Amino acid sequence: MARYAEKTRQIAEVDVDRALEATSMDEALRTVALGTALLDPMLLTLRRLAQQVVAAEALGPDD
Repeated sequence: MARYAEKTRQIAEVDVDRALEATSMDEALRTVALGTALLDPMLLTLRRLAQQVVAAEALGPDD
């Protein structure tokens, strides 16, 4: 679990950095809300795609 926690923290750091770059509280709130609503499903999809790539690399070429 430690590896998952480490990678998830890296994502959280990006999230917070993006919110802190906002020029107003409204922009920060929009960034957080949209980031959660849109990015969470995208991260899940990216994880699944990465699993496919890693599995394919581990299994080698299809001959």
